[in-house]
Formats: sequence, structure tokens, C-alpha cells
Amino acid sequence: MTTLAKKDEYVRARVPNELKVQAERILKEVGLNTTDAIRLLLTQVVNRGGFPLELRTPNRTTIEAMNSVAEPKKFSSAQELFTDLEDDTND
Repeated sequence: MTTLAKKDEYVRARVPNELKVQAERILKEVGLNTTDAIRLLLTQVVNRGGFPLELRTPNRTTIEAMNSVAEPKKFSSAQELFTDLEDDTND
């Protein structure tokens, strides 16, 4: 027989208001509230013995690419675009 653990601890977190509002809106769509989501996260941390999502830090190349401003190519016609896409020498 499964018994539910007594809920006698509180978890508090300070987050930006807009983050909280957006998350609550999304969670509501799947029938959860913030408390449910936190409880699910903590349960998965324990069940998996680690964080349930892959957390990765981008490497230097990725960071440089994210920070660079690439100028988009401009084409005067759809045919010019398709020709460019088919031309392997532009890579």
C-alpha cells in the first residue's frame, strides 16, 4: 500500500514576476500549478539521482556564434535564392 508523505516543508524561491506569470500560464494549460511543478521536479531529482534535464554550458565557439551579428543574405528573386541554395560553393 502506498502512503503519501506528510507535506511539512516549504520551498521558497524569488523569481522575476514575468517568468512566474508565463510559467503559471503554461502549467495551467497542462493542469498543474507552481507547487505541483516544483514537487514533480524534486521528485524526479530524487528518483533519477540527479537533475532530470540535461544542463550544458555552451562552449566558446557557440557563445561567439550566439553573440555575433550575421547579416542575412538578400535576394532580388526567388530564382536567385534557389540558385544560391543549390550552389555548394557558398558554404
